Amino acid sequence: WENHYSIYNAKNKWSAFALRGFSIDPSFIIKPVEMSKKWKTENQDKLSWVATNTEAYDKFPRTLKLLRKLIKADYERVRFMRLAAEGGILKRHADITDRFAGTADNKVTRLHIPIYTNEKVKVRGWGLDGGCIEMQWKEGGLYYLDQRKPHEVVNESATDRIHLVVDCIANEYVRGLIRGGI
Repeated sequence: WENHYSIYNAKNKWSAFALRGFSIDPSFIIKPVEMSKKWKTENQDKLSWVATNTEAYDKFPRTLKLLRKLIKADYERVRFMRLAAEGGILKRHADITDRFAGTADNKVTRLHIPIYTNEKVKVRGWGLDGGCIEMQWKEGGLYYLDQRKPHEVVNESATDRIHLVVDCIANEYVRGLIRGGI
């Protein structure tokens, strides 16, 4: 597990590793276009990197088989993401730096599959009207998160929350999943 680089990672309790990412190293959880200007200046060689399978990819054949059956799309990043127990906080933020995010054809759509979670893990999102919606995602479900809108996650449970987070290339099938029609 690699500690997430984000400033929203309160208490350093948010971590991940990649099955697909922008390096063959599973601990490289960064998407270069999302990084700060300073990082981009210091890592210009990484800006042209494209998504690829990591060294961990082949070690999860059952996960990948299920994923291919469930989400009929190409994948950009596929990560296991963990929010540690007892006070893990992903502070309110919006991921607005990725101009490729969205649900239109060929945009990158983020889907979550909770692997381990419970009723003391709260996912909050804010709509365009400023209203907050609090959700409790269930293990084994499939959830869409528009990361361009404000959101936060708090884990007040005694167990780690682990999600399989899939950034896939949007198509009509993916939009059907989001609508609940497929």
